Amino acid sequence: MYLNDGTGRFTRVWSVGPEIEPTRSAQLFDLDGDGSLDVLVTNRGTTNGFYLNDGGGRFGPKRSFGDPNGSTIAVAIGDIDHDGDVDLVLANRDGQANQILLNNGELIFDEVREFGTGSDETRSVVLADLNSDGALDIVAGNIGEPNAVYLAERLGHFGPGIPFGHDEQTYASTVADLDRDGDLDIILANVRGPNALYFNSGNGESWSEKFIEGFEESTYGVVAADVNGDGYPDLAFANSESLNRLYLNVDSRK
Repeated sequence: MYLNDGTGRFTRVWSVGPEIEPTRSAQLFDLDGDGSLDVLVTNRGTTNGFYLNDGGGRFGPKRSFGDPNGSTIAVAIGDIDHDGDVDLVLANRDGQANQILLNNGELIFDEVREFGTGSDETRSVVLADLNSDGALDIVAGNIGEPNAVYLAERLGHFGPGIPFGHDEQTYASTVADLDRDGDLDIILANVRGPNALYFNSGNGESWSEKFIEGFEESTYGVVAADVNGDGYPDLAFANSESLNRLYLNVDSRK
């Protein structure tokens, strides 16, 4: 754990969790609703876990979730069933099905539902309301098969996957209203293919595709944020063996 001194300098103050774990992702999120950010990590080949913040930046012991021998690559957090607590969506690999873990209200995720084909090689998941119906939908970024959107049909239940994209190797994804038309668009970070934007028609079912031309890199991460204060979300891509890139949003459809 690195704390910011207020000037952009970070000091390592303590570690969270065991000394060594095969961690694939980490998130900060207020899991217990006490106003403090907690730490949640996913691991490949061992138990995932979260660590609750005591309010002063110190974290309690590991509390496990998911399959003890799971291979979880990514997680999305949100209140899927609208019961006032946060649930989890897991992207799993190594032949394991993707999972939805519902919270029983005490941070015990004991109700498990699968989604997808059961053998998807999913590398990223995002929870977002893609069709403006007030319910969180799932975006799954896959490798070796098209990506998929799963629209919420009723609380905690999702419809069949709606494929989009091609057979890119999608390792990361995010959503943002790139064209400021009131709905969320999808941004994909790809390996072995150009990174791509998918503009939402408004219903979350049909998408207009646009590739980011000029560079075909091995991209493993993407973040959307307004870095220059003009009201439009910009994009930062994390690349392997090439320069990382920042794209300013001028007109998303040009």
